[in-house]
Amino acid sequence: MNFTYKIYIVILIISVIILIDGYKYSCKTKFLLKKEWCTLYVELYKNEFPKVVMPRLMEADRQNLQYLYNQQNNNSNAVLKMNEYVENNFNQTNIARICSGFNIRYHFPTFFVFLSEPMQQIKGKFNSIKI
Repeated sequence: MNFTYKIYIVILIISVIILIDGYKYSCKTKFLLKKEWCTLYVELYKNEFPKVVMPRLMEADRQNLQYLYNQQNNNSNAVLKMNEYVENNFNQTNIARICSGFNIRYHFPTFFVFLSEPMQQIKGKFNSIKI
């Protein structure tokens, strides 16, 4: 086996592990500007949200997101409202705490997005998510 084949196998294994956990951490770099930004996608249908995200939030944020999370069955826009809440109320310190819960190395800036569908079903839509 050549070196590139081994690299592809390692990337595939890491991708499978990340997708199974219910989150994905993706970083993009603009080479000319030497800027890097990352996005943490968390699937709400998995157990990672209440176990990992909620304990790392401030009390007010935890209560507000818990309320919106519980509204998923009654309100189809609950996930959009959760993403709006995160966009308007979370700073990079909050997101860094969440990254530490997932054992992810935090990069500045990191954006946080909740997903209501499994990532495998919306794999092609990642480019169209506006943060």
